[in-house]
Formats: sequence, C-alpha cells, structure tokens
Amino acid sequence: MNGIADRAQFLGDLAPDEVSGDDNLRLGFEIHGFLNDPDDVDYYSFTAAGGTEIWFDVDRTRYGLDTVFELLDADGVLIAQSDNSQDETADASLLYQTDAIPAGDVNSCRS
Repeated sequence: MNGIADRAQFLGDLAPDEVSGDDNLRLGFEIHGFLNDPDDVDYYSFTAAGGTEIWFDVDRTRYGLDTVFELLDADGVLIAQSDNSQDETADASLLYQTDAIPAGDVNSCRS
C-alpha cells in the first residue's frame, strides 16, 4: 500500500521543536514496518514547518538490512538522502542535499 510515493502512509503533524508538542503536533513517530523483498520500498508522509529538525532512527532490524533514507518535499522532489551513515559520518560531503537546505544542515549520526 505505501510502496508508491503518492500513496504514502500519513503519520501526522510534527511539532517544530521539543516544547511545542501537544495532542495535534507530535514530537515524533514510531513506525513498525515490514520489508518482505530486497526491492521493497516504504513511503511515509508527515507535515512540518520549514526548518523543523528531522531525525530517523532504525532499530530492531536484521544485520543484512541496507537502508537508504530519502526526504522528499510535497511535490516528490528529493531534498536529502542518506545511503551509508558510516561513510557519511566520516565524510559529510557524501550526504546528498539540495540547495534549498543550508549547507551543514544534513547530518549522518551513527550510534
């Protein structure tokens, strides 16, 4: 169902900062997804004010999972991408971001 960008599963409205969360503006979303094929893709959507900091954290996966995170705007245009956090942590120039995002505002954080 959510393997097509135009039919992304809507998660809700994201609060612009840690103190603005309430019943309508979420501080984050927890997703329990399932990938059943090497080419499987899942799309999720949310609304957020410009400049809102976004974090993605992947847990409870198998060792062989090789994720690529892409952030698309409302028109489906790629604005940021992380393909290999270990390499991107060592060399931030490997991260993809459009000119619409200020330099240095896309980071890869590996724990």
